[in-house]
Amino acid sequence: MLSTKRTIDYGDNVIVYISKDNLIPITIQEKEHFNCQRGSFEHGAFVGKTYGSKVWSKPAKERRSWVIALPEVRSIVLESGTGSCSMSIHFIQTIAPSGHLYTFEFHEQRANAANETFQKYNLSPLVTVACRDVCSLGFGLDEIADAGFLDLPSPWNAINHVKRSLKPGGKLCCFSPCIEQVQKTCLELESGFEDVMTVECLLRTWNASKGSKKRKRSSEDLDSVLVSRPQALTRNHTGYLTFARRALKIEPLAKDEKSEQINK
Repeated sequence: MLSTKRTIDYGDNVIVYISKDNLIPITIQEKEHFNCQRGSFEHGAFVGKTYGSKVWSKPAKERRSWVIALPEVRSIVLESGTGSCSMSIHFIQTIAPSGHLYTFEFHEQRANAANETFQKYNLSPLVTVACRDVCSLGFGLDEIADAGFLDLPSPWNAINHVKRSLKPGGKLCCFSPCIEQVQKTCLELESGFEDVMTVECLLRTWNASKGSKKRKRSSEDLDSVLVSRPQALTRNHTGYLTFARRALKIEPLAKDEKSEQINK
């Protein structure tokens, strides 16, 4: 089970907040010191402190740093396309210990395997798994979710359903491997959603090197010509993440006769 303790002990991992642009992870160990521009801090000074407490350096008390707090998140998250549970576990780590994940999987065998995985790692209290086709049946939840994630072949068919399940202002993210899927999804998001944005997941590495002498250029010194080009692409595929926020005010949603409530 994920740890929910509020005090720091030896062996714990903490993040030291020095400034908004300077956060440093450390592991608390006996007889160790953490040194930074704010001073020197004994690891023992962290032990027994609650997350979010200030820790003073010695001897100058005006030089200080403190430990980042673990927020009490009570978020409800929807996920469709449970698959291997990889994203599910990331969501659970984020919303624990007070939040809850509702994850939906169309394939019964994968849904059963997901249940077994969550039970194996004692995560069941934080997650509900449902074998359900959300594109036709919806999520069975009305305006309770703070965020939703869709990893589906046709996410546009689930947009109206997820709109019903998200709270006003709730965030939505859709993953699609093809730009044609993104286009159809964005068209559906025009109704009832705002701040729609799509980013591509594929990153390209670029090489910079001196120009090749095989390409002669006027009287330029070829040794001083710098050429930049992307590395040869490997045989893989890209992906797209589309983000949107449910509008605060939308037209009243008609009752979906197909949608059946799930156990909350």
